[in-house]
Formats: sequence, C-alpha cells, structure tokens
Amino acid sequence: MSIDIPNQKTFFYNGKWTPKTDNLLLSNIIRMRGARPWQGNTIPDSVVLEAAAAINQEIGGQLTVTDLNIRLKVLRERYTTFNQLVTTKGVYWDIPYHVVLAAEEVWKKIFQRNAFAGAYYHRDEPAFNQLATMFGLSDIKVEDEPEVIVISDTTEVVEHGLGKNAYSPTDTEEVTSPNTCITPRVRRKLFTEATTSKEDRKSSNVAPAYYLVSCNKGGLMLKVENQAPCHSIPPTKSVPKSSPNVSSSASWSPFGRDWKPTS
Repeated sequence: MSIDIPNQKTFFYNGKWTPKTDNLLLSNIIRMRGARPWQGNTIPDSVVLEAAAAINQEIGGQLTVTDLNIRLKVLRERYTTFNQLVTTKGVYWDIPYHVVLAAEEVWKKIFQRNAFAGAYYHRDEPAFNQLATMFGLSDIKVEDEPEVIVISDTTEVVEHGLGKNAYSPTDTEEVTSPNTCITPRVRRKLFTEATTSKEDRKSSNVAPAYYLVSCNKGGLMLKVENQAPCHSIPPTKSVPKSSPNVSSSASWSPFGRDWKPTS
C-alpha cells in the first residue's frame, strides 16, 4: 500500500509566499552578499531591508523585514531537511529526473524523525542551488570512509612471464613473495652459417688498419693488422726535396728545395 503524501506546494507555500517571491528573496540576498560580504551566518538587517524593498517593488507587495526573516528560517529548514534526506542510507537522489527514490519502509522511518521530509516525497528541492549558495558555504564536507586493506600472512602463486617460480623455504616469521628464476634473455644470431675465422664476423664497412714497420735491410714494410707484411718499400738514399709536380706550390716533404738549415 502506497503512502498518501500531499504535493510539495502544500508544504512550501501559503499566504504571501510563492515560488517567485522565494526566488526574488534568495537572488537579492545572494547578489548583495557577493557585493559586500558579511561575517557569520546571520544576515544583517540592512541587507534584509534592502531585499524587502526590491521584492516589494517587483511584486507590488508590502513585505516587512520580519516577514523576510521568518521566511529565511523556513528556507534554511528546507535546505537542512533535504541535505539530511539525501544522505540517509537507502535513499537515492536522481538529479536528472528531480526525484528522491527510497523504499517504502525507508520513507516511513524518515517521516517518523521529520514529518517535513514529506515535501520531497514526490520531487526534489527546486531551489537547491540557491539554498546551497545561501546556507551551505559553511558546511563541512564529509569524506567517504577510508578503505582498510588487511595484509594476509599467506602467499599466493602469481603467474607472470619472467620465468618459473622458485619457492622459498617456509618461514612463519616473514611474509615474502615467491622467488623468480629469471631465464636468459634471447640473443640475436647475426650469421646463420658457422665460421671459424674471426675476420668473417667483422663488419665489412670498417677498413683494416695499415701501418709501416721497419725490416732488417733498413727499409719499410707495409703491414696489415694481425697479418704478415705485404710487401717492402725500398729505402731511399736521400730525403726528397720537393713535390714532384712543378706547378704545385705545396710540398709533401718538410724539406723544400730552397730550405736551408739555420746555423
């Protein structure tokens, strides 16, 4: 059997107050609070008086400062009740559809604590954003309860791609993960055919090292690294004096034709 609850207007509006006057009251006070902030939650009488004048000019009414102060208490009660409702266990606030969902047994328990919560049985708070701006600036945000992780004293085999598992000896005083036998890394084979010569494994884009060595007869021999000398260079009786090219001005010998030693 469903709960018979009147509509929201029955709880919120009577006499001078309508959704329009509520919107004018909240919007004017929020505007003045942004222009000249005040300390604490108590709204200064000068601000309420200015808001009353703006509302009366808009609707052509005769609202007094006392009327606005009483209405502000009602609006604060709406904000507090709705906040408590949507934070109750088993209650879900469907914001896109503007409804508050809960099981019938949950609603009954809520009504026993606060009958005014019946205002939100059919729909949510229509002025929630304005009420939160007006009365919710001093609210303390409650964080979710931290998740506690209990570390077990047992180990579990975890599959991985590093190699086979090697189990450590049983030790009741220490919690460890299973050891892992790391397998050798894969090596790339550069040559498919087996060769016995070291020269075959050298890169072809690096030239061998050539240098000259002296021989027993007084000449020089051209030698390749790690090999026997290739051929001999006959010794010269005198040092060349100049470049073989007549037109060349550069000499490949440090001794030029016109060079004379200093005394």
